[in-house]
Amino acid sequence: MDVVEFRPTPDQFAWTFGGVAPTHRITPGTALRLWTEDAFSGQVRKDGDRRDMIAKPYPNPQSGPILVKGAKKGRQGR
Repeated sequence: MDVVEFRPTPDQFAWTFGGVAPTHRITPGTALRLWTEDAFSGQVRKDGDRRDMIAKPYPNPQSGPILVKGAKKGRQGR
């Protein structure tokens, strides 16, 4: 089984759930090991760090999207 590990750097984070080019193109059956920062992009590190002081663009970074070759929209196989 192929395993893809992806630990993105801050410039590789996606800040939306769509409209971003895939970071990887994989085949079905590939295992993924994905990493990302916490919901505050790793900017809350000590007592006194406040959520309203985090740098933008946005909180809640995403690792991906990942394109699965041959996958189709909808509920296939159910």
